[in-house]
Amino acid sequence: MIRRGLLSIVRSVYDPLGFISPFIVKAKIIFQNECRRQENWDIQLLDHNLVLWQRWLSDLKLLQDFQISCCYTQAGLSRTASAPLHHFCDASQSAYAVVTYLRTVDQEGKIECSFVCGRARLAPIKIRTIPRLELCAAVLAAHADTTVRRELGVPLEDYVFWTDSMIVLKYIGNAGKRFHTFVVNRVSAVREVTDMKLWRRVSSEQNPVNDATRGVTASQMLEDCVWTQGPRFIRLPPEYWPKAPQVDRELEGDPEMKRGVTSLTSIVHRT
Repeated sequence: MIRRGLLSIVRSVYDPLGFISPFIVKAKIIFQNECRRQENWDIQLLDHNLVLWQRWLSDLKLLQDFQISCCYTQAGLSRTASAPLHHFCDASQSAYAVVTYLRTVDQEGKIECSFVCGRARLAPIKIRTIPRLELCAAVLAAHADTTVRRELGVPLEDYVFWTDSMIVLKYIGNAGKRFHTFVVNRVSAVREVTDMKLWRRVSSEQNPVNDATRGVTASQMLEDCVWTQGPRFIRLPPEYWPKAPQVDRELEGDPEMKRGVTSLTSIVHRT
């Protein structure tokens, strides 16, 4: 197997809504590992990558049994009382991703959670820090909210964003323009379309995006996969959700801070 053939097969898997993104990302990671060699497109895969690729191809056949509901709500629900979107984002050294669920509550208090869409991107070959990658995931979540609202074509009254990164919450919540350009641009992109008050922290163990940043097997996709089902807690009333932590906005010593630059917040207070 050559790298060109690997890419051709991966691109042939049609999954526009990201149902099986956690499985596809495993093949993309293999492809990226081969790209790091900076070799010819027609060179044979390294032995260990070839083993991983053959295992992935074998797993791909199992997904013919993959099923997911086409309906966002079940027939048992009465008239909808609220239907907010919940976006979860995360990153690893290999990939960053977002997944969106619609949490429907009817007038009798019954709650359902349905998968809307997901997206996973490979981390750049040029190594970036985990905080920067997690910030890229936050931007992906903000864009997902805008896209889903536009494409669904129905009024959605609210949204919630979840991340397991405290440093991302600090970046988004800090109004000072004291960061390096990379962070400033992405924080601005997030703040333009989201409300900081609706960003919450979830533990890494409860974050369904972990599946898409590390990859899962086809058999795991066919089981009770948290990626497609959503975390259990959002099927509960908000008082049972992970408690929103107090975000300490002090970032002294953070490597993304520009030295000797006064924040926008400080200027406002002085005037």
